[in-house]
Amino acid sequence: MRQFFKVLVGCGLITLYSNFCFAATYQKSGITTDWLGRGVESASGVLKQNCLSGEPVKYTNQHLSLGFQNKQSISSSIREIDGKISGDVNLGLFGGGATVQLHSRMVENSNTISAVLRINYTGSTFRFENRTYSAFGESLIGQTPHIIQKECGDEYIDHIQLGNDVYFISQLVFDDKEEYQEFVTKIRVRVLFFKTEKTRTKEFYEYAKNARYTIKVLSSNPLPELIKNQLNGSDEIHCGSSSADDIEFCDQASDAIMDYFLSENGYAQWLNNEDNLGVTFYKSSQYGKTGHQELAAVTPLKIDEWLLLDEKIKALLSSQYQLLNVYQSFAEVPVAGQSEAITLRSILFSNIGWLDKAKEVCADAFVLDLISQCRQSIDNAISQQQPVP
Repeated sequence: MRQFFKVLVGCGLITLYSNFCFAATYQKSGITTDWLGRGVESASGVLKQNCLSGEPVKYTNQHLSLGFQNKQSISSSIREIDGKISGDVNLGLFGGGATVQLHSRMVENSNTISAVLRINYTGSTFRFENRTYSAFGESLIGQTPHIIQKECGDEYIDHIQLGNDVYFISQLVFDDKEEYQEFVTKIRVRVLFFKTEKTRTKEFYEYAKNARYTIKVLSSNPLPELIKNQLNGSDEIHCGSSSADDIEFCDQASDAIMDYFLSENGYAQWLNNEDNLGVTFYKSSQYGKTGHQELAAVTPLKIDEWLLLDEKIKALLSSQYQLLNVYQSFAEVPVAGQSEAITLRSILFSNIGWLDKAKEVCADAFVLDLISQCRQSIDNAISQQQPVP
């Protein structure tokens, strides 16, 4: 590990920028800079009307952070990386399907050993300045706090950050928990990015002979073309792991991707083109604390029952995505067991489809305050789940 960071310190990717530290962010996919000024319900993340008008002002302050993620659960990974809007509510009630999928594909579980390198880049910041009430906002002045909260939320988006988050992942995936346990007991050094004698001993291949080796590059934004080309147009590739020859294809792709990340003519240059960046997070402020007392809303109603349903559906999705992570690896390598893995993968796609549909129903039901409709959709999705060994 020390050798690796010695290389990083001297590379163009790091020296290109003045800041190098770890950062916590509040992420949400699908946002554009046009969302500045939108109202938001802080308890749930539900967007409201534009009750303010103003000017988006751009600030440039490039920042890069890089580091290995510790072994953690899906929920802790989401909490650490995606952050919160307010209190203990995940960003976007019933909107975490994509987040659950991404984190399920990178964390360790009882079938998977993972090494995750996170590269987080923040570029330009847009702030909402010279604020005044919009025509719609003015029409609400004098209304009850409950009406204002319903239309405008209790906060508004005042800060949007452009950037790019990338997760470079190597995984060893087992379909047998006993073989997994034997591997983690016998093989002490498991830094999967490195193919040195120290990490790839004869014993390594012996205990990993029935596993699959996977390289992934995950991001909520489109990947650079070079990375997609190394991964055959996808965001992951799979290899056998019984010998150096089996793993060689994945090793070559991994080396090329790492070289691209560390070259000042590679990923660093790609980041300089702002068209390649997406919105990585936003922040919101309370109306009453930023000079807009006329729109100061009541505290949102308690949504404890909705939160329980949200956690239930995320837990169900998480379990299915973790199984999919295993069978996806085995379905892509043409060796014994591939046919069965393809069948099980198809079942998991169906299970996830039903859960995603329930999640969408619940998101709509929350806006209309129809909690029974959400419960019914989850129960229906559960009844459609097919067992996977």
